[in-house]
Amino acid sequence: MCGIAGRVGSSAGSKNAVTAAINSLAHRGPDDQGYFTAPGVELGMARLSIIDVAHGQQPKQDSTGKIEIVFNGEIYNHREVQEIVRKSGGKLIGDSEAEALAELYKIKGEQFLNDLRGMFAIAIWDSRDNSLLLARDRIGEKPLLYCETTAGNLVFASEMRAIFAFGVKSNVDESQIGNFLRLGYLNAPETIISGVKTLPPAHLLKFKDGKVNLARYWQLPDFKEIQIDKVAATQLISGALENAVVSQLSSERPLGTYLSGGIDSTLVTAFAARNSTSKINTFSIGFEDPAYDESSHARAVANYLGTEHHEIVVKPDPELILRKIGQVLDQPFGDSSIIPTFLLNQFASKEVIVALGGDGGDESMAGYDRYRAAPALQRLNPLLGAAKPLTKLVDRFGYTKLNRRGKRLLEAAKPYGSTRDRYLDLVSLVHSSEVNALLHPRISSENVGQNPLQRSWDLLNISDDSERARVLDLQTYLPGDLLFKTDISSMANSLELRAPFLDYRYLEVAHLIPTRFKIYNGEGKQLLRDLARTLVPSKLIDRPKMGFAIPRALWLRGPIKDMAHELLLGKTTMDRGWVDSKTVEKYWLLHQSGRDYDRILWPILMLELWARNWVDQAK
Repeated sequence: MCGIAGRVGSSAGSKNAVTAAINSLAHRGPDDQGYFTAPGVELGMARLSIIDVAHGQQPKQDSTGKIEIVFNGEIYNHREVQEIVRKSGGKLIGDSEAEALAELYKIKGEQFLNDLRGMFAIAIWDSRDNSLLLARDRIGEKPLLYCETTAGNLVFASEMRAIFAFGVKSNVDESQIGNFLRLGYLNAPETIISGVKTLPPAHLLKFKDGKVNLARYWQLPDFKEIQIDKVAATQLISGALENAVVSQLSSERPLGTYLSGGIDSTLVTAFAARNSTSKINTFSIGFEDPAYDESSHARAVANYLGTEHHEIVVKPDPELILRKIGQVLDQPFGDSSIIPTFLLNQFASKEVIVALGGDGGDESMAGYDRYRAAPALQRLNPLLGAAKPLTKLVDRFGYTKLNRRGKRLLEAAKPYGSTRDRYLDLVSLVHSSEVNALLHPRISSENVGQNPLQRSWDLLNISDDSERARVLDLQTYLPGDLLFKTDISSMANSLELRAPFLDYRYLEVAHLIPTRFKIYNGEGKQLLRDLARTLVPSKLIDRPKMGFAIPRALWLRGPIKDMAHELLLGKTTMDRGWVDSKTVEKYWLLHQSGRDYDRILWPILMLELWARNWVDQAK
């Protein structure tokens, strides 16, 4: 695991710029730094050593010395890759993943990506034709940004701060502000900075002779349910998931798992404990507010599995942690669960360097309520217009008594033209009808348009709307929100976070499992529930899903009220001209009266916090 950065083109060749970029990524790789420079190219890396600790420095060359590589991530089948290289006549001097990748690329060219099982962002300089190849893993676990500069160069990096270190200006693309407010993130390839793009998951980029060419190298197979019964389907999923967990246990540094007590983390931990030669370290975080605390459930699972459990109950200073998060986030991000995620990573990093988590379980096996709710509500569409007066009464008098899921379902319980439109509003923080009113008139015309996820939905050739929604999340919400959050918060604490549920071989199996087994008797993620019950007692599994959240609405009325008011309605914010002050003030006053509008206020707050840290500070 590391941070990578580089520049290719006529301006490249000196070490100064790439050194500044890598220094900005030191948190991603505190163990070592390495560089390669030559006329027209600069490559650099900051290393967090996990595999081949003694000899895994980067950049690495192939055996001819004509190919240079830096990469961020882990190749879980690197032994298999080494064997492919040797059988193909390649030469390997050491044991590092990077050397094997360089040699495999020399043998197979761009097709080498098909042999990789892991999470990665790769940059390869090929002096044979003076080309740069960038590639990102299939699901988007590892980030990779790039920018074509006005001088005709291409710069790339793991994080935006390193892009800035190459001299790219922090000029905001104001046409993306509405999209950010809708989702709380931007869907690849878009970013908030003009000219900077995110390389989409499962894509490669080739830069040669000043031209950029993008290509997709992998996608899920066409959705066609396999003919199988429920027991056999559970066994199939069990084998694929356990294989993924085992493949990710390799590490020369201390390793553990995250354990919330939920189904996904319980499965990962159970398989890790079963296949480990030593007692597994597990980590959980709890909060004093019982509505947001799962630590007792995690403790019960840990006791049953016999892990070495580490637990902390935190009472964070909301303003202090928010300011810290503002320094970590070099791109705006509206998902408030980054706060507990950061705190968990911070806690675990005191004991281990590598952790396995449960990300991807819901997206792989239809765990979210919305996969069932959106199609079901659409079938009731003719009745929802008649129920509108009732929902208005609940909205006015009983809204604050509903839990988060209840509020989202209430907001979706109105007539929509299609399941697509209903689902896209369900996964949006700010609804289509609200976005334009929130934007300052100066930029509202630039932001008028369809939901940024609409095209992705329309391109999916899947007739079942529940499956279509699940695959949409795999392609957008998962990499854009969840994986951005886990990468940046874990790397800020110099910790490598792995996700067995995102192993592409497991995902290809899960994708073809019949929908009736993923959603069974109205309950999502059914096969994973059945599997978990074979590994731990049912009483540890059969409980409502909690999620990983903070009391965001209460914070905005309490401990960060003054800070939030200044960020939302202060002179600096108003002078920026991104949001309409009267509309923001309306939602602020409604929220302070007890009607929760934190879903609208939070992304605006985080956008402004980011701007003050990363736009204003650069001026």
